[in-house]
Amino acid sequence: METSDGFICQPGFELVSGECVDVDECLTSPCLHGGTCVNERGGYTCRCATGQYGGECQYSAPVPTPLTPHTSSPTAVLLSAGFGVLLCLVLGVKGGLVPPRVKLLGPKPPRLDHSRIVGGDVTTQGQFPSMVSLQHRGMFGSTHVCGGTILNANHILTAAQCVKGYSSGSFDVVAGEQNLNHVSGFEQTLRSEHIEMHDYSTTTGANDIAIVRTSTSFVFEAGVVEPVALPADYQEPAPGVMCTAVGWGYTDINGDYSEDLRFVEVPYIDDAKCMEIHGPDSIMLDMICAGYTGGRGTCYGDAGGPLFCEGVQQGIISWGEECDATPFVSTQVSHYLDWIRLFIDS
Repeated sequence: METSDGFICQPGFELVSGECVDVDECLTSPCLHGGTCVNERGGYTCRCATGQYGGECQYSAPVPTPLTPHTSSPTAVLLSAGFGVLLCLVLGVKGGLVPPRVKLLGPKPPRLDHSRIVGGDVTTQGQFPSMVSLQHRGMFGSTHVCGGTILNANHILTAAQCVKGYSSGSFDVVAGEQNLNHVSGFEQTLRSEHIEMHDYSTTTGANDIAIVRTSTSFVFEAGVVEPVALPADYQEPAPGVMCTAVGWGYTDINGDYSEDLRFVEVPYIDDAKCMEIHGPDSIMLDMICAGYTGGRGTCYGDAGGPLFCEGVQQGIISWGEECDATPFVSTQVSHYLDWIRLFIDS
């Protein structure tokens, strides 16, 4: 929202008498199933009742123990669930949890699954130096929940579904990571300090984009830790171009996280074809599609990671149906460059 003097209010604030004032999102009772809403500056956190989880306490299911890299004990998952901060529950992380669904008007509602790499290959150290692992910090360590990419020395780009409902300082951001369970010496781990989330819709999956600011700065080293290359404003991939999705997600729908960072080559699919596959009401203007029908694609744990086309990050991996069953959908980065610049330059 823009004031009369041209100042833009950040998400979570509204214009009142010429000033940007924090919105109390708790007034709309966003927390479901008896969850308690705690208003925060620019956002809110839901404290879920026992047996509920999700950013808005929207899911109810027994919570089996998922693989928890960098966690000293699997008990951490169950204990933290009791405190309403379940590790690895971000939309898209499966780990045995019931995957969330987007409620769409179309006949084929996609799932906002933390996508994984299916049918891909293991990367080499430094092959994707802008890649980071976004890890939720719990009582017994940090657990990978999503991917992301480095924008500059202290900002990363990821999906809004990965951070929605969490406090700004609850994540570790690990750059230079290749294997989640092996320390190579190239890793740089920074703590999150602030989160800027776009006007993300859990109903349609629109605006699935967020920026995480870290409390300290990355030390850039060529071929190890580098900022990502972004597209030009509203740049579209060339028809039929091959793109690359990158992540630590599942390698098949009944599997588990990949310890190694993986990548898969998939074709860019134009909006018209993507609408034929997912339904005309499912694909928004700010989404981009890539992938095959079965065999190669993304899955649980890949959300927030990059889709590279022609050397630049065209997409932020967002959602898909049954992992690699259909082409997956990403947030189209070229449509958000002004918003990205606004927050990394402020």
